[in-house]
Amino acid sequence: MREKTGKNIKCSKCGKKKYFPGWYLKQKKKKGHKNFYCSKECYQKAQKNMVNNGIPAVIKKCPVCKKMFKAFVSNIAVGKGKVCSKDCAKISISKALMKGKKRCYGAQHIHIRKFKDEKHVRYCVDCGVSSEQKKIELSNIDHKYSDNPDDYETRCRACHRKFDIENNNYRAFNK
Repeated sequence: MREKTGKNIKCSKCGKKKYFPGWYLKQKKKKGHKNFYCSKECYQKAQKNMVNNGIPAVIKKCPVCKKMFKAFVSNIAVGKGKVCSKDCAKISISKALMKGKKRCYGAQHIHIRKFKDEKHVRYCVDCGVSSEQKKIELSNIDHKYSDNPDDYETRCRACHRKFDIENNNYRAFNK
């Protein structure tokens, strides 16, 4: 039987001792971690305390709802912390995906779907199939991708392809 290489170490939050195996200690040392916790609860309590003291944060104004919120510098460095909540992130997605004055393809469809009535998004205008039977997509009538919701119709994937092929906007691949 192997000899244990681990140690009993005090929890950084509550001070209770817990055994940590040697491989775990090596891994923590390699990553530069100095704190050890006896349980998930102690770890979460320590993280809450870090949020309140020690981690630098910036007070920002949410561009969507205009509320002030705290954004952590570590989140800002990786591209997060732009809006105050998930709800504001959903609202601003079409604005965030803007490229210059023109929205990119995906953002344009998200923008139009917001303004299209839910009844219209449920059925294909060509074959009448419902969204419960097949996936329904937005299809641009004139292929200019304008901001006007009336320039879009809902079609199932098969009808959408047929429509694009008929109007020379679909590249057929030869196998």
